[in-house]
Amino acid sequence: MNGYVGILYTFTFVLVIPYDFILDLLYSLPLRTKKMFGNVGIYVEEKIVLATRFKDHSPVDNGIWIATKVAYQPILKEMFPSLRNLETYNIKSWLLLPDEADDFEEAAAAIAELIKQNSHLIGVIPKSKNKK
Repeated sequence: MNGYVGILYTFTFVLVIPYDFILDLLYSLPLRTKKMFGNVGIYVEEKIVLATRFKDHSPVDNGIWIATKVAYQPILKEMFPSLRNLETYNIKSWLLLPDEADDFEEAAAAIAELIKQNSHLIGVIPKSKNKK
């Protein structure tokens, strides 16, 4: 050996999750997170249930996104009047709990309870991207 010491550099990327209190509310579930189109998706097993978004430069859809079927949206909007459709994206299977809503944390806690109860109103199993 000629006196050189090899150094292995590793890089760890930290996933910053906006409104991370929602993870605390769902702590008892088998959660995983995944980056998705600039947001952070929150899954319970294979089902995506929520996504969080915070962008300073484009705050219009900042908040907690709720994955749901279009058929269930009127029910959820009645339960949580602060919910609305996304403005930036034309994605029909999501509702937004905007971060500027007066009841943001209370509504998020109630939505987390529905998820913990495995409510059929929240969550979508994404279509597989694997080709056969």
